[in-house]
Amino acid sequence: MKNYRRYPEYKDSGIEWLGEIPAHWEIVSVKRFAEIVNGATPRSSESEYWNGNIAWATPDDLGQLRSRVLKDTSRHITKAGYASCGTTLIPPGSLIISTRAPIGHLAIAGRELCINQGCRGLILNEHDSSEYRYYSILAVKPILQSLGEGSTFRELPRDTLANVVLSNPPQKERKAIADFLDRETAKIDALVEKKERLIELLKEKRTALISHAVTKGLDPNVPMKDSGIEWLGQIPAHWEVKPFKQLFVVIYRYPTYYNIQYVTEGIPEIRGEALTENGDIISLEYERYISCETDARYPRTKLQLGDLVMSVRGTMGKIGLVDQRYVGANITANLMRLSPKKDVSSLFLRWFFLSEYFNQLLNNVSSQTTIKTITVPQLSQIPVTLPPQDEQRTIAAFLDRETARIDALIEKIRKSIDLLREYRTALISAAVTGEIDVRGGIEQETKVTKRSKRTLLL
Repeated sequence: MKNYRRYPEYKDSGIEWLGEIPAHWEIVSVKRFAEIVNGATPRSSESEYWNGNIAWATPDDLGQLRSRVLKDTSRHITKAGYASCGTTLIPPGSLIISTRAPIGHLAIAGRELCINQGCRGLILNEHDSSEYRYYSILAVKPILQSLGEGSTFRELPRDTLANVVLSNPPQKERKAIADFLDRETAKIDALVEKKERLIELLKEKRTALISHAVTKGLDPNVPMKDSGIEWLGQIPAHWEVKPFKQLFVVIYRYPTYYNIQYVTEGIPEIRGEALTENGDIISLEYERYISCETDARYPRTKLQLGDLVMSVRGTMGKIGLVDQRYVGANITANLMRLSPKKDVSSLFLRWFFLSEYFNQLLNNVSSQTTIKTITVPQLSQIPVTLPPQDEQRTIAAFLDRETARIDALIEKIRKSIDLLREYRTALISAAVTGEIDVRGGIEQETKVTKRSKRTLLL
């Protein structure tokens, strides 16, 4: 954090979360600088209400926004649709805030538009700064979330939003703060974008590394031969290509069962959510257990050490290697148990199944229904490249080591992105609450802190 100067004099704002503010600043509730309007949704069954020219914003539109200005929406309504419900057109420069599912997504309207009932519009007073008000509301997002009410889903009531208190510098100062934050957050956002792109490149490198190792091997000078598969091309001359079904003693997915009784203690049930992108099985926040009686009905899906578990419905192709923790566990109906033969390394197969090559094959042979599904017969015919057993282990060890290095670097970059985003949040809060004076140069040091997440309302 740069060493920004402090204001020369402060006073108590009277607001617990806000604390002290510059002596010449005021405080103001939302209702004092904006007219709050509600949104609504035309009946979805009436086709004449939809696909018109009126932009209609939802919380999803705000959540997917990559900038602060909302220039268009995913859905539009007609004049008839607008007239049929209680939504209101709001002018460009107004603020849009989601007040349910979830609370706190925020944007500046870049065009005239209306909103659904999950949002509220803030039509600002004339000559007010939409940019400053955007940042000042963004800074209190945690507070707005804490003020939500309801059990089924939390919603920020209109009156509660109207009475939220914010700092209110003089108009010229609001512009100076907004200009400063525009400039500084743009720098942070650009750096975050570069780091996110670097993560994508590292993931692409990881994917290419896996696919090359399990289809071409590690020796660039090894003699090659035609695999007999057009889109696979050449493979090392001493490798084989075998159908999936020849590699396993067991390939089994049990029938979907009904009225299953879960118990507080019993046999662990592995679910698709427990399979990671690295081919591991992780403990979930809460485990599910089936009774011994249920487990006994499905002995062929009872897991043994070295088995592989594969998701075959929905998110297909996720893989998990069974370690000692899950020996004796069972699986849900959207998973498949794969028990390799003795001359086939489950460690190698795990990486083969994580390759782009295998995932493309899955997509080609799977049932293209609403929910993608792969059956045992479809899976059984997929060709698998198979090195000798010692080379299988060597390739698996190489990929364990090299992907771990890439994963560590990705995690380091992700942590740096988190720090940048925390810094961005703290900088916005410091500027709009007067912790730092951004009107001039950098003079004396001040520590930017996170404000309390509690508020008092006027």
